[in-house]
Amino acid sequence: TEEGVDPNEVALTESAAKLAEIQTYNVQYGDLNRQIFLQGKVTEDERRVAEVTARFGGRIEDLYVNFTGQEVSKGQKLASLYSPEIITAQKELHEALKVKASRPALYEAAKNKLALWSLTEEQIAEIENADHPLTYFDILSPISGVVSMRHVAKGDYIKPGEQLFKLVDLSHLWLQFDAYESDIQWISVGNEIEYQLKAIPGEFFTQRISFVDPIINSKTRVAKLRIDVTNKGGRLKPEMYATGIIKPRKKEDQMLIIPKSAVLWTGKRSIIYVQVPDRENPSFIMREIELGSGSEDMYQVVDGLEEHEIIVVNGTFKIDASAQLRGLPSMMNPGGGMIAMA
Repeated sequence: TEEGVDPNEVALTESAAKLAEIQTYNVQYGDLNRQIFLQGKVTEDERRVAEVTARFGGRIEDLYVNFTGQEVSKGQKLASLYSPEIITAQKELHEALKVKASRPALYEAAKNKLALWSLTEEQIAEIENADHPLTYFDILSPISGVVSMRHVAKGDYIKPGEQLFKLVDLSHLWLQFDAYESDIQWISVGNEIEYQLKAIPGEFFTQRISFVDPIINSKTRVAKLRIDVTNKGGRLKPEMYATGIIKPRKKEDQMLIIPKSAVLWTGKRSIIYVQVPDRENPSFIMREIELGSGSEDMYQVVDGLEEHEIIVVNGTFKIDASAQLRGLPSMMNPGGGMIAMA
């Protein structure tokens, strides 16, 4: 009957609140402390892979790369090729050199033809300075790395566009983890992962996520997330297995959270009881809120609560039962009013 009191408030005496074992919680921003366990493996960095293909047809005369896994340096000879097409193109360049002063466009066209076949400036200069067409041409490595695939052998005849070698730079690698769709909402670029490699037991590493796949695999229901790893000393090998844990979010990413024990569920509605401030005796009022994600013991509050409001976390059912008996809005009777007894 106090002036300014909401008629829907459930007021208790101090002794009644003690008897009902009412406990409250100060609503705060925090972290759900949700641990996300991940499985993954080391993979090649797709940006550091080079496919060496034949730009012109011919025959492999010499092969300088003898096995898969062999290390090569940028510009190193991979194979020597005999090609009638190259010999013809050299003759065209020599003829164009003779009329370079009067017909520079013809000279540039003959030179560009060789450049489009991936001959280097040094190789083209060697052709120009030679007295006669060179018989063999070297295929050079475009990057430093290892040979992960060799598709040709000495004596093979190759056609334009045919794959010859696959080279991989292993100085930088990717570590890719599988994240289930139910965990994606908790994962974003910049989150830290603490991980361990099965091949290096006892050592733990921490790095930030650099990429989260925007597409979920329709069969496995996972999305790939990755971190970029510098492979110091070549300790890491592609296909090594790893396990990881997503670390808690940064402080600025924290959310409003409440204990699960505070919530009364009734269909789509989520009900809590908020303590009314500045009352002589403990007084509580029902409120509907919108919840987000949850962990083992906490919920994220999306709407309906403010930081530092006081809510009931123990004795909620007893307060709600008291509201029902008084004909006030409650979980089972949101509109209020006395319930007819049979």
